[in-house]
Amino acid sequence: MDFLWDSFQWAFGPQWRWSVPIALWLFLFFVSPWGKSLAGDDADRKRWIGFLTQDRGKRRYHRVMTRLLDAVDTRLSGPEIEADKSDSAKAWSLGLLDLMMLLAVAYPILSFVAQWIAGSPLRFGGVELVPMGSQNARLFMGI
Repeated sequence: MDFLWDSFQWAFGPQWRWSVPIALWLFLFFVSPWGKSLAGDDADRKRWIGFLTQDRGKRRYHRVMTRLLDAVDTRLSGPEIEADKSDSAKAWSLGLLDLMMLLAVAYPILSFVAQWIAGSPLRFGGVELVPMGSQNARLFMGI
């Protein structure tokens, strides 16, 4: 019985990042019907290998990101596009530069805040800037 308790503590202790994916894989492969059919049925295995080797996901990602980035570019470079300026003027438009400057300032601050809300103290290198707050303080800051 101690072995089960020790295993439970290990699985849901600080090492959960390793134990949960392993347990999920074991469940899907040995317990679920998909794992059993994949291991035993040649036609099903070939179908899944074909699905994984095709690049439909890559094409879909490319199509969605192209549309999204073109929409952002059109929105932020609107005055340059309307004035029919050169490609370099469109690429270095004031709207895009403003967005990049905003992201350059906001990203480090927001990452520090997200790290603190997640429950760890704010550290910069080896120096602790802000100690880990109480759960209520982190919840209030997250809202």
